[in-house]
Amino acid sequence: MDVIGRIAMGQVDSQMFKNPLINYVKAIFGDNRKHIPLIGGVFPKFAEFFRFFMLKFPFLGAANFIHVNKTMINAVNNRIAQREKDAENGIELGEPQDFIDLFLDARADDVEHFGESNGDFSKSTSYSNRQLTTSEIVGQCTVFLIAGFDTTALSLSYSTYLLATHPEIQKKLQEEVDRECQNPEITFDQLSKLKYMDCVIKETLRLYPLGTLANSRRCMRATKLGDVEVEVGAMVQVDTWSLHTDPKIWGDDAKEFKPERWTNPDADQIFQKGGYIPFGLGPRQCIGMRLAYMEEKMLLSHILRKYSFEIGKKTEIPLKLVGRATTQPTSVWMQLKLRN
Repeated sequence: MDVIGRIAMGQVDSQMFKNPLINYVKAIFGDNRKHIPLIGGVFPKFAEFFRFFMLKFPFLGAANFIHVNKTMINAVNNRIAQREKDAENGIELGEPQDFIDLFLDARADDVEHFGESNGDFSKSTSYSNRQLTTSEIVGQCTVFLIAGFDTTALSLSYSTYLLATHPEIQKKLQEEVDRECQNPEITFDQLSKLKYMDCVIKETLRLYPLGTLANSRRCMRATKLGDVEVEVGAMVQVDTWSLHTDPKIWGDDAKEFKPERWTNPDADQIFQKGGYIPFGLGPRQCIGMRLAYMEEKMLLSHILRKYSFEIGKKTEIPLKLVGRATTQPTSVWMQLKLRN
């Protein structure tokens, strides 16, 4: 929460465990009233009806999201007011400090580009000049805040668990970190050289993909998949978990944690063909993918330089997974052992 709060809305020293916002964000992913939004999924024709009532009566399940959205509205409006005040006093804008600054800077010269697409849409290329609205800025920053908190935190939980249960892989990763990150401050260039860490993170997300509900698309043209007729307008949900552990794609060791598989040239072919989609695929791929990778690499690098991960007594082996919007382990406890 400290990291994404700083990046998305400029919160400094937000102190994760004391920040009341964390409870609202966590509740969005694990609200006890799961049956209400699920009804909209089972009966998609009534989804708009349920959405209206959830927003009209927040206690039905939307209260947490509404609170987070109001917090972001206040943050954006306060930043706009501060910018206007600085302009009146002749204070020039400095470098963007967070996503709010970046989006506000984009308001002045934003250009929307609607390019060529398939036969269901216009082939012509057109441009539309317009500014981002305040509501759009609030919406984008809210998405970054919500989607960037739980997913990265869970990925780190899985990564530390897998490293602790595979000490030989953890040792190899530490050797790479020691070799490439010798300065007290770890730079972007140093993180870019951590190739084995890239493999570790990719392999973690292969075995434990996050936010898989986002891997869905609306059918734009009637088609047939095998023996299944897919009508126009139907929502198609990809089974990411099965795809990521399919022996036909990954081999007989598909369910084993083997970061080295990503050093194989065939791995890129699997990615290109859609066999690996922890962040989605194509133009709607998760926009925060690179940020998530950078956060995780930075944190793991700093910790592994000084400590080794060991499984805590309260950790369930094998992991018991629960969740709806994201899948999370019920209990993962890590111990840090100081390296020699």
